[in-house]
Amino acid sequence: DEYDAGVAQSPLLLLAIFAIASKYSPDPMCRSVPMRAQTAGEDYCKTACRLIDEFMDYPRLSTIQALLILGKHLEESKNQRVFSKSFMYIGMAVRMAMDMGLNRDCSGWGLDPIQEEYRNRIWWFLYVYDRLQGATYGRPYLIQDQD
Repeated sequence: DEYDAGVAQSPLLLLAIFAIASKYSPDPMCRSVPMRAQTAGEDYCKTACRLIDEFMDYPRLSTIQALLILGKHLEESKNQRVFSKSFMYIGMAVRMAMDMGLNRDCSGWGLDPIQEEYRNRIWWFLYVYDRLQGATYGRPYLIQDQD
């Protein structure tokens, strides 16, 4: 993927990483309201959310990862509207993964073994995360076992 075979990393993925990593930083500059720790990463998250549409035109592994990270970041919100957005982002990640065939055996596709493993890990993370969300919040599974 390497952000469409270029050297640069996906700005969407980087912003998602910054958003979730900010929660673990003691630096008040990582917060949208410096005196409120629960606002850590909000600015990065909002910027990433505004970029999502630009990355939905072409399926990329980095976009799937960014959607997962943003979904996890938003899941921890106490705001119901934002919490619901988390479920939507995970759904988008699942559909993009299926569009890319991550749910299929790619061993005969001639991919680099590292790329195969990368795809498998992303798919299985999606699968497990989907099951955890279903069990935790009573939501229907997005991935069926036959997928």
